[in-house]
Amino acid sequence: MPVIYEPKFRKDVQEGLHHRDLRFKRLVLMMCALSSRYSNDPRVFLPGQEEHSAGWKYFQQVHIMRDIMLEQPGIYELQTYCVRIGYT
Repeated sequence: MPVIYEPKFRKDVQEGLHHRDLRFKRLVLMMCALSSRYSNDPRVFLPGQEEHSAGWKYFQQVHIMRDIMLEQPGIYELQTYCVRIGYT
């Protein structure tokens, strides 16, 4: 998905930005959800569920409603929306 610039994304994850920035954390969780769709690792499934639950444990943690509707969305929010569409 050409919405994410991989070198920057990897650098931000390695530097722990997802621990300090809620918007980036949401993007990371959504990337985990989407990536899980293409994995057959049983850890991505909900306990006792089949392949259709892949990534749901990450997806459900991302609340898509904006906290403050008066602010312009940032790059991480826009990327999260795009990745979310790829998951659903």
